[in-house]
Amino acid sequence: MAEPLCVLGSVNMDIVLRVPRLPQRGETLHCSEIAHIPGGKGANQAVGAARLGMKVHMIGAVGSDEHGTTLLRGLAANGVGTKAIARLEGNSGLAFINVDEQANNTIVLAGGANQKVTLPIVEQHGDLIEQSAALLVQLEIPLDSVVRGIELANQSRVPVFVNAAPAYRLSEGVLAGVDYLIVNETEAGVLLNGEMPTANNAVDAAVALCGLGVKHAIITLGEHGAVLAGANLRLRVPACRVRVVDSTAAGDAFVAAFLVGTIRMRRGLEEALQLGCAAGAAACTVFGAQPSLPTLDRVNSLQRMRSDASGTSSRRVQGKGGTTREGRTGAVRV
Repeated sequence: MAEPLCVLGSVNMDIVLRVPRLPQRGETLHCSEIAHIPGGKGANQAVGAARLGMKVHMIGAVGSDEHGTTLLRGLAANGVGTKAIARLEGNSGLAFINVDEQANNTIVLAGGANQKVTLPIVEQHGDLIEQSAALLVQLEIPLDSVVRGIELANQSRVPVFVNAAPAYRLSEGVLAGVDYLIVNETEAGVLLNGEMPTANNAVDAAVALCGLGVKHAIITLGEHGAVLAGANLRLRVPACRVRVVDSTAAGDAFVAAFLVGTIRMRRGLEEALQLGCAAGAAACTVFGAQPSLPTLDRVNSLQRMRSDASGTSSRRVQGKGGTTREGRTGAVRV
């Protein structure tokens, strides 16, 4: 079995505030609850993949503060290899997250040690990238380091998964080295010159992203599921319906599950997309980032519940003339 996965990315301590609603400009609100929860897109996706049964090691950095100690212990406890995570003088990365009563959130990042994941750190651990089954990166560390990681993976023909979050413009030269680009609507809009896709035209937007050079483009659409475009392939998968408690890390759960489905389980893209949607939905049912990342048993259980409710786990519909026709359940081939 091809393993391990290498994650090059951020490690944060999330400071989560429960608020009645998201504050408006200039407004002061009282929170009903505050929690310190390990997070960071890189760490979340590493933990998410490990909980789904994949061997994972991570390249990144934490600070010399107490948060750094807590973050490293948490990753190790979840089965993520931490030998390539540098312990640097100063603060660890922080994320300040407001979560309202409807489970909407806003996030403000303080990069801390994540901004010190420089080229020498990536070069030092280049062997981990080159010997991995896949490289997974996000954009919460310096872009030069992300690009170098992609270059090292390309040199060794290691598949590259890029979650282009937070939203940044990436050059076509960088995108040409990406096997799977995963973005939400906002991030897709940034890459497409501000033309943010909707659920109705998301397939066309994914095709446009492929036109920038990536081999496969996936756009997550929240309650509307996800779409995927690749060479001669167009897929749309609906979301699993759940009671949403907190949507933080739902995207990270999707990314981890899609990658594990593709690389470790060797499932087809349709099944991997379904797995990602189920994992993202499962993450919405638990408060906090890393605590919400589901195990494979939880994801499989949610998929069985959807299958039982619908009477079928998948229904393919062939669209005519490039149009999209969505079935009631499962993946739709368009």
